[in-house]
Amino acid sequence: MPKRYLSEALQTFPDIAHHTAPLTGVGETIYNRLWRSIISGRLKSGTKLSEDVICNIFSVSRTILRKVLVIMEQEGIVELPPNYGAYVATPTPEDAHDVVEAAKLINVYTVTQLSAPDNKIDPDHLTRIRQHIALQEAAEASGDFAPIRIISGEFHVLLVHIHGNRILAAQYENLITRLTLVAALYQRGERKLRAGAAFQTELIDRILAHDQKAAIKLVTDFYEGVESSFVLELSDETDIQTILTEGAPPFSIRKSKTNKGRKRRYTSTS
Repeated sequence: MPKRYLSEALQTFPDIAHHTAPLTGVGETIYNRLWRSIISGRLKSGTKLSEDVICNIFSVSRTILRKVLVIMEQEGIVELPPNYGAYVATPTPEDAHDVVEAAKLINVYTVTQLSAPDNKIDPDHLTRIRQHIALQEAAEASGDFAPIRIISGEFHVLLVHIHGNRILAAQYENLITRLTLVAALYQRGERKLRAGAAFQTELIDRILAHDQKAAIKLVTDFYEGVESSFVLELSDETDIQTILTEGAPPFSIRKSKTNKGRKRRYTSTS
């Protein structure tokens, strides 16, 4: 599904459709629209995906929509709890660690192979890499965070595709989407990181120089920095302290209503 990418380098990559979810027609359109909305941050973790609304938008049956949602559930992007509808997945702290570790392993392996002394990157692929870095620079100049983040992730996807292992490429694309969900939940403040054009240029220079040690270090340091930017502990204690000590309203007595209903794990934002 080349239409899912912002990078023309990936859109035009040979046989790229074979690396993506097995959907065509309106199913492909729904998948791409949902995927892009999730990875851009417009649909956040825990958001309910109203099936009635989506079916009306695309004029499809629930059967077609469910096929898309099941694929996205298998990819860890959507959750389909029994009798509760569909929701954007909410990664746990354990998921956060596992996703970063898996992405790092694939990325390290990829740059190790690409920077091997006997490896030579095809000139057409080098053109694609330079084209992609130029797109990254343009996105950074615009200051729009969503495309900056998406194109940054697509750079690493491009490298895995250039390496040529289709199974790793499919797995890595899925990990990048999961990593986006993890980052939206757990990254905090000024510690947010992204692999921008300067990083990409340096990494490619090290790969072309067959400097495996430096290339591996760049990727390893990046992922370690990503994980160190996560705040995985819940902050309930801090929230309680803030509520009780800052801006407390005058004391008053009000009748309260007891909520006897069972608390649900999944809540809707729509």
